[in-house]
Amino acid sequence: MADQSQPLTGIGAAAGEHDHNRRDFLLLVAGAVGAVAAVSAAYVLVDTLNPAADVLAAGGPADVDLTKLAPGQQVVVLWRGRPIFVVDRTPELLKELQDPKLVDQLSDPNSTTDQQPPYARNWHRSIKPQYAVLVGVCTHLGCIPLFFPKPDPANPAPNWLGGYF
Repeated sequence: MADQSQPLTGIGAAAGEHDHNRRDFLLLVAGAVGAVAAVSAAYVLVDTLNPAADVLAAGGPADVDLTKLAPGQQVVVLWRGRPIFVVDRTPELLKELQDPKLVDQLSDPNSTTDQQPPYARNWHRSIKPQYAVLVGVCTHLGCIPLFFPKPDPANPAPNWLGGYF
């Protein structure tokens, strides 16, 4: 019988070391391949969150720098070939919008129709009362309204209260 207290030498020990090194190498390669696959999948996922080039060409999102907009001033931005009016409304103008004399002229001042998105179902019909964002195309004939913000009893129409004409 062989003495079992002595370490094994020869072919069996060398083969065990060789298998151990091979296993470490295979784990390292598998980990590296897995990491590359995870980074590739994450890149593709993040890239799909950006708007496609055809959407941008068709007029997808439009960015407007509101910090340069003075109170009471309007800026016109083209979006999908149509003018978009962005107005920085002054506190005085916001007070005037709540004037009962003006509100009584609206056909449906507390509109709950589906035309209003949930964020615009309020008295100022916008996310932030300070800013008005409007599609600048007349629903009657498709013309572009002119902006006359100051009240004038004669121009552009009799008893003009200010706004778009």
